[in-house]
Amino acid sequence: MTGGPDRPAGGGVPSRRPSRRLEISFEAFHVFHARKWLEYARLHTGDALVAEKLTQAVYQQLADHWAHVLLQPSVDSYAWTVFKEHIAEWFLTNGRSPDAARSAVLAAVTRALLRKYGQQLALLEERGNPAGGAVSRLSERQCDVLVLRFAIGYSDDRIGALLNVHETVVRSHIRHAKRRLVADFGVAQGPYDEG
Repeated sequence: MTGGPDRPAGGGVPSRRPSRRLEISFEAFHVFHARKWLEYARLHTGDALVAEKLTQAVYQQLADHWAHVLLQPSVDSYAWTVFKEHIAEWFLTNGRSPDAARSAVLAAVTRALLRKYGQQLALLEERGNPAGGAVSRLSERQCDVLVLRFAIGYSDDRIGALLNVHETVVRSHIRHAKRRLVADFGVAQGPYDEG
């Protein structure tokens, strides 16, 4: 009789395989999200060093409890909630309002939208109808989806995983946000594109 897959025969010291598997899965998670979450934190805090410290604290918390994180119905959504809580706590601890960061976030979304839909939006900017004003009137969820999609670069399915919604809901948020922007800008709307 053996001691099972993680215990040597004879009841000796358990092997390190489960721990190493946890490390590898966490490293993969970290590598996948690190650059994007750092950018998201930088956009919201306005400070690259603060963003670095904040994301390191998030990853340390997740690493310390990774076995628990893996038991959650959605690892991405659970981790994203932890990340957002750290950002909210940073605002509270530093006496800053999340609204203060909104202008930087909106500017990033506006720049991303200008890159994506440049010609139409650039004309509106020239006419004195700035994209940032229209973006600021979006719901928080719509704005978050636009930030994650156009400024950070996540795919619809990954945004859905982070926000714990189906990717069709993400596309719906993008469509509604685009309709709102189009209505504010007064330009013809093209079909939703995947790019």
